[in-house]
Amino acid sequence: MVSTFKSLFEFGKTAHDEYQAQHQGTGNIEEKQRQIQRARLDKLHELLTHVMTRTTNAPALPLILVLDDAQWLDHASTRFIENLFHHAIQNDWPLLILATHWEQEWNLALDQENSAHPLPGLCQRMRAIDQNCLSLHDIDRLAGMEIIIKAALPGLTDEQVGFLSQRADGNPLLLNEILQELQNERWYFQDQDLTQPLIPSALDKMAQKSFKLHDVQARRYHQMSEQLKTLLSYASYQGMRFIKDFLLKTATKLDSTLTTPETEETLSSAIRPHAILAASSAAIYEFRHRVFYDLARQRIELLPEIQTCLADQIITAGRQWLQQGNAEELSEDEQESFYLLLLAQTVPLQSDPALHLKLLATLLQRYQQQGYFSRAIKHLEALEAHLPKNPHINFDTLSFWTQLDLIDLLKEVNRIETAEKLAHAVQQQCTALLSRHGDSEQRLRDVFISYFKLAFCSSENKPKQCALLCEALRYNEKRILSYPQYAEQTIAEHEQLLQIAEPFLQALNDETVNHQFNSFQQNLARFKQNRGI
Repeated sequence: MVSTFKSLFEFGKTAHDEYQAQHQGTGNIEEKQRQIQRARLDKLHELLTHVMTRTTNAPALPLILVLDDAQWLDHASTRFIENLFHHAIQNDWPLLILATHWEQEWNLALDQENSAHPLPGLCQRMRAIDQNCLSLHDIDRLAGMEIIIKAALPGLTDEQVGFLSQRADGNPLLLNEILQELQNERWYFQDQDLTQPLIPSALDKMAQKSFKLHDVQARRYHQMSEQLKTLLSYASYQGMRFIKDFLLKTATKLDSTLTTPETEETLSSAIRPHAILAASSAAIYEFRHRVFYDLARQRIELLPEIQTCLADQIITAGRQWLQQGNAEELSEDEQESFYLLLLAQTVPLQSDPALHLKLLATLLQRYQQQGYFSRAIKHLEALEAHLPKNPHINFDTLSFWTQLDLIDLLKEVNRIETAEKLAHAVQQQCTALLSRHGDSEQRLRDVFISYFKLAFCSSENKPKQCALLCEALRYNEKRILSYPQYAEQTIAEHEQLLQIAEPFLQALNDETVNHQFNSFQQNLARFKQNRGI
């Protein structure tokens, strides 16, 4: 029904913006990306300003901003932090910024003014403004290790605690892996009780082992059952992060030894007690460390025939998920991961070009809406490569509105010829549907909009553009007359669209076109009078 259609006022605004762009020019993709990023950081700054500003009704809320691994800070984020700092000084905000940074990169940045690591330079500028606002501390590599060990294994002697602390060498990740390994080897403890000290021979046995992080993690990984390692190999095919339910669906279809719900319980054991995986959300699991992912991936890379079967099963299951609406239950980020996973299966997708186009178009729309223009360009180029020579794409494959969005994207990145071909194909398809199935309100709407869209892809040919605009308006007049129950809305839309078309029609300065435009205005006045508008 009319109320469910995309706003034609919004469509009209797009047309007006296109007209302005033709005369004023537009920024490139990189600049648009920077504008989006700046706008998002500005919104975050406004939020923090609201939180930390005192009012008569409430005190300011203190804020601690933690920047872990700040050697990876980009320049836009650095400017955001600096701006936040200046406002904090000026307004006496209760703000604490904690940042960790690799020491070697810090020193190199100071010595060589390395722009790849902007935080040291920012701290120097901060200190120049207020010497008391900043303090730097070296972190003792062994600080706090003994406390962690005693909390995890309270029965250990001081000697045993010192042994583990030295082996960890100040690396909390390595210490965690050592403790995880010990907790899975109860026979090292007196009475096999984790609350007791280690047996006398335990330290000797441990001293013979390698305590490099990779080696400890590999030992822990190989302690798991074969079934769990097989399941993790299938998971690694999705990447470091994977969709739990989709993994279970594909794995149980691929491997008869894996059955539901036992397989789900097996997978959960990789989180607890094995600590190989972590649950990012109810839907997404991820490998806790790259080493675990690499070990799982190595297993499946030795079996290319399994990879082929898995790719086929991912496409089969993915198609079912799309048809059944399972993908829509995922969050936006999770949906993106799902679509990217399907797109990565290039070989089985060759036999399903319709699905390939649908995946590319879905990601294109998502990236465009989110402002990720660089990603949109990448997928747009892939989509162009997969468009049929005559880009007639069935609306069952890509919906009417999706195809219009693609036309806008193609125009935005100056693929004018491809945009016009697709717009022409959409217009032909709409007209053919109208001829075959009759003048339904929706089909009349689609035809007039398709003519309107094609007109703005034909801006270099002014007579053709005006002819298309006139044809669009004629179809919309037919829509008004054929469906009086929607007249109030359709007349309002028609009036706005006529206003948008007016400068294009009059600019041609053609007597026939001017006569048609006057006729459209008279018809509009009569429509409004008949409806008492």
